[in-house]
Amino acid sequence: MKFSHTPVFVHPQITKLANSNLEVLSRLNVYSRAYREFSGFPNVKLIVLLGINASDFTQIKKSEFESVEIIRISNPTNNFLLYALKCKLALFRVKVKPTIAIAGDLGIGLLSTLLLARLYKKRIYTQISIHGFISYRGYAMGNFKSLVKRTILRAVLTSIDSIRVVSEPLKTYYSNLYFHHKDKIFSAPIPILDYPKFSLDKGPKLVVGVVGRLHEERNIYEILQILDLVLPEKLIERVLIVGSGPLSHTVENWVFKNSHAGKISYLGELERPELNEIWDEITVLLSCAINEGYGLSIREAVVSGSLVVARENLGTLRARALFPKSIKLYQSVNEARDLILNLERDFVRVSEDETLLVQKALDVSSLQAIAASWVVGDERLI
Repeated sequence: MKFSHTPVFVHPQITKLANSNLEVLSRLNVYSRAYREFSGFPNVKLIVLLGINASDFTQIKKSEFESVEIIRISNPTNNFLLYALKCKLALFRVKVKPTIAIAGDLGIGLLSTLLLARLYKKRIYTQISIHGFISYRGYAMGNFKSLVKRTILRAVLTSIDSIRVVSEPLKTYYSNLYFHHKDKIFSAPIPILDYPKFSLDKGPKLVVGVVGRLHEERNIYEILQILDLVLPEKLIERVLIVGSGPLSHTVENWVFKNSHAGKISYLGELERPELNEIWDEITVLLSCAINEGYGLSIREAVVSGSLVVARENLGTLRARALFPKSIKLYQSVNEARDLILNLERDFVRVSEDETLLVQKALDVSSLQAIAASWVVGDERLI
């Protein structure tokens, strides 16, 4: 029986990711396309093995993802042992042997991927992706989850061949944290899949945007504190909040009780085309994460012509170094308020070329790095 050889992506709980299923699949489709070009195998497809409900799976239009083959393994599950066995069986049915197995997350996905790799006689390369800082936070559940992730990661690092992080600050952080495995770590930022339209004509009044997952890591309470300071000002026309997550109800209650609720629109999670339309309205993006891994929303804001006011950290310092005219950093809530209310005084407007050329170069470099990391496990190319 002749088997084909291709990279495999494993995720037993795809619906738990921060992004929508379609966003994740679109990103994997772009990665697979880059791998095709880099490897010289134009017909190879990334195999995507998903734990997903049947109702969600039927909503996926496979024809929109020409470079991946999507296979539903089961409903979302925590049973990584059974899931790995089902993945092996599914791959056998479609006559595929993995060249590299890529974990969809650092929990059940990672354990499933490592077990799947062990089920083959010949060694299968493995890869994980880390999109942020796994650090201890100031709340009990956050501390516990961070401890579990760091413990699992440290225990299995010897079995992992490749660690992708999404920024140079993250590469430095994890190289120091896991010094003996630093040679496995490489940086490949998250590319922008669909560039928003660039516009500097966003009206005389300010529209403040908050875009991203609504959870503790994004420092949501500080965001609301800053918005409370700027909303009474006549200069502020609207506040647009885009995203969903564990703190969605906190944001909804804040809007309901706010004396300036008429200025606030909580839009929830938006698909890519809708989000790109919103960028056309946002004058300034407010980003308050204490630790910023890469800041995709920050990059999207910049290439749309929006300005950015962000908390100073390693990730935002890196972003400001690339886009100094578009990003201002703050260290206190009052400083953030002043930056938002004095945009015309403090910012210098940029041209479209200044932002797009930098970001597109980053995206091309990132896709090449991802493709190169997948090639390592392919014996046909060694």
